[in-house]
Amino acid sequence: MKRAVITGYGVVSALGPNKAALAEAIATGRSGVRAVTLFDTTNCHCHTAAQVDIDNGDISRADSFLAQATNEALDDAGLPKNLARLAVFQGTAHGPLDRWEHGDRACRGLPIHLGEHLWSSLAEQVSVTTLTNACVASTWAAGLALNAIRQGKTELALVAGAESLTEFLFRGFDALRSLTSTHCRPFDRYRDGLVLGEGAAVLVLEEMTAAHRRGAPIRMELAGFGTAADAHHLTAPDVSGKGAAMALKLALKDASEIHEIDYINLHGTGTPRNDRMEINAIQRVFGKELATIHMSGTKAMTGHASGAAGVMELAICLTAQTNDLIPYTVGLEQPDTKFPECDLVAGEPRRKHCRILINTNSAFGGNNAAIVLRECP
Repeated sequence: MKRAVITGYGVVSALGPNKAALAEAIATGRSGVRAVTLFDTTNCHCHTAAQVDIDNGDISRADSFLAQATNEALDDAGLPKNLARLAVFQGTAHGPLDRWEHGDRACRGLPIHLGEHLWSSLAEQVSVTTLTNACVASTWAAGLALNAIRQGKTELALVAGAESLTEFLFRGFDALRSLTSTHCRPFDRYRDGLVLGEGAAVLVLEEMTAAHRRGAPIRMELAGFGTAADAHHLTAPDVSGKGAAMALKLALKDASEIHEIDYINLHGTGTPRNDRMEINAIQRVFGKELATIHMSGTKAMTGHASGAAGVMELAICLTAQTNDLIPYTVGLEQPDTKFPECDLVAGEPRRKHCRILINTNSAFGGNNAAIVLRECP
């Protein structure tokens, strides 16, 4: 079976405009969360988000984030910006909605319009697959890209996710009482909600033999993908963790020959039900081994970037592996005593070289997905 490797990546977040800023934030525990200035939050319960500083000119914020992350990813992989063929798999919940929200009715504001001018400028022949299934969208995009390479449909794919912070999105989550009224603290006994974010990340995914042939820098192998829908509720997760556990088991089976897990980047929204669900899911899969696996959630740093969350957190995993530094869960001070014994990294980053990393994501409607990354020898 053909194998897929990551040869480059780029990221834009509230932590900064590139992966160097992301690495610095992981090392210091710096958060990008601050007071929202894009719109008025006076009548909201929450007033903060991980907002990106950027001049997006005459394009949407999401498109601007995407272009910047794509440039960094292609440069990182040593690829030109005039390719013959390109397959793009992207995830977003809202796409360029911010332009439409601000009155630009001429804007093509549907999620499928995300990046349309960017992608056509990069290659003569382009195929674009856009996933819009909420907070697992870009995780699914990575899984579909993996399958396309395994099946020989392409030797090169871009996995992308981009999302912008909009008043529509913010007020919707605020109305659901999903946003924190204090500060985001995943897995803490006093957690009270999530904090939204925005940004983009792009991975360059190549068939392993083709990557070796052109002498590409190989970061990690995208080794496994799993997804499962438990259809428990429109917005609330199934706290038993059955669906998330199934997605994780399928990802591990898909990767094959996976033994010791070094790190899991959890979805970690900071809502009472989500965090409980995730720990239950991990326990279902690993049992007593749960106490030996390093885990953390990073959304208190980057905010929850909805459809872009999965690929942004894969970028965090790649950065952690490159620098031998596991990020800690910002805001976690008193772990929930109802959780079983587990190693939730808190207080400071953990120095460790990781060979096997997992990223998990969950979404409205009972959607769950997991990705396994493996170090290449």
